[in-house]
Amino acid sequence: MRLTDFSVEEGNRHFATIDGILTNANRNKLVAYPEARSEAVIPSTIDSIGPYAFRYCFNLSEVRIPSHVRVICENAFQNCTNLQQVTLEEGVERILAMAFNNCDSLRTLHLPASIDSIGLRLFIYSDNIRQVTMAEGNPNFRVENNCLLSHDGKQLVQALLTEVETVEAKIGRAVQQECRDR
Repeated sequence: MRLTDFSVEEGNRHFATIDGILTNANRNKLVAYPEARSEAVIPSTIDSIGPYAFRYCFNLSEVRIPSHVRVICENAFQNCTNLQQVTLEEGVERILAMAFNNCDSLRTLHLPASIDSIGLRLFIYSDNIRQVTMAEGNPNFRVENNCLLSHDGKQLVQALLTEVETVEAKIGRAVQQECRDR
């Protein structure tokens, strides 16, 4: 049996709930989402999604991260194996390491222009993701050939498995050329 709601005793100094969702006492950080729920509704007071907050939410197929959420912490959606679509609204600023770890059903992700920080191995073990897109006007990142790069193109942030050979070839040629130029 999977958890459908959290409850916290009145007066708890560390945790609270909003509609059965576990938050910190200030109600601005989503700490844990009930894993049995099939729909994710993020309360309007939440400005960050904590580490492992949606871990093992197998029933989730879609999630919309609203503009009032600024940070998605590490491993936030770990093992959400049925998660197919993630919508990040303009206003999300940071996605920390491995946020979408082992999300096997995730195929595409569109990143808003407001993103200014992306952690390492964003999609580790999410082997079926095929497309990452970036909104116009992002001063920090760009997407080229399904590879997430720093805006200047000098740093590879994330490559999709389908593009690894192409990326390695481009990076290899660039490194070889730079070595010859020295």
